[in-house]
Amino acid sequence: MDNLDKEIAKLKDDVAEMINLVLLQVEKTRDSVFNKDIDLAYDVKRVELRVDVLELSIEKNCGNIIALMSPVASDMRFVLAVLHLINDIER
Repeated sequence: MDNLDKEIAKLKDDVAEMINLVLLQVEKTRDSVFNKDIDLAYDVKRVELRVDVLELSIEKNCGNIIALMSPVASDMRFVLAVLHLINDIER
């Protein structure tokens, strides 16, 4: 496995972690609203900081992959798709 493959694998792991955190936030938000649980709402806000950090880290990694590793075809499409995806996920 070369460096590009390792970076793509790390990118996939980071995106999966971000998706899982956002899904957890949605569930906690729903529960917080229905149960009027203010502590759960604060927990959602705390997790949001982790999501923001992940988004910035993923953007940086995508930029590094494009600039330093010159991906071709499917790898380039994947990296560009990740850049678009994380913006929507974070929102």
